[in-house]
Amino acid sequence: MKVLLKLSLEFFKKYIKEYLILLSRPILVGVVGFVFLTLMFINPFFAILGIFVTIPCVFYSFWRGILITYSLNCAADHFYNKNPIPLKNCYSMVKKDEKELALWITYIALFSVIGYIPAFILSNIFSPVSFGAFFNFPQGTMSFLQSLMSFKIILIYSINTLLLIPFLNYSQQVFYFKKPKQKFLNLILDCYKINIKGYLIALFIVFAGFVLSSNSILIILVLFFNVFIYGLNMFFWLTKGD
Repeated sequence: MKVLLKLSLEFFKKYIKEYLILLSRPILVGVVGFVFLTLMFINPFFAILGIFVTIPCVFYSFWRGILITYSLNCAADHFYNKNPIPLKNCYSMVKKDEKELALWITYIALFSVIGYIPAFILSNIFSPVSFGAFFNFPQGTMSFLQSLMSFKIILIYSINTLLLIPFLNYSQQVFYFKKPKQKFLNLILDCYKINIKGYLIALFIVFAGFVLSSNSILIILVLFFNVFIYGLNMFFWLTKGD
């Protein structure tokens, strides 16, 4: 484990600067999109800008961010094999498989929703929630949110998440090593071919990511955290058979 952490730290030091530089353009485009969105609150006439400016900018920012971040898998693979290459080169390589990656990301989102159906059903059995109350602002909305934060519901969703953690954490690594014509369902099963060390790594990463993303001040650290965890995930995946 110490070896993996040391490698991940070295990987972080080598690629954090280039990662942030590559992300700067998508982030800037996304900011521009949200700036135009604020004009809609000034005058309804500017609502048309939301269609022709905001939506394309946000989509571009979101997808390019995903591609650049996914490129860290390629960089970590080469780094581990003592053949480090610039992240921008990895990005160019990843773009060649962009369409299939987009399908896999869609599949991940769909399976994640399906994966939480048991928690959704159980939470409504043990602590029924009125979704109609959400639109009765403000009392109904606050009541709805408070019901979601009840101990029972948090416990149910936490247990459900513990079952999904290997998939939530290693979905990109299994896709990176996808064999030709291998079905997506088989990739999901591959996520669970890990030992206890792999599960503990996934548990730490998912929990830490949740803590960082749930705080508006700490969320900026997610960008730095990405480089470290993608290295850690890839290094574990490359050595899990040892």
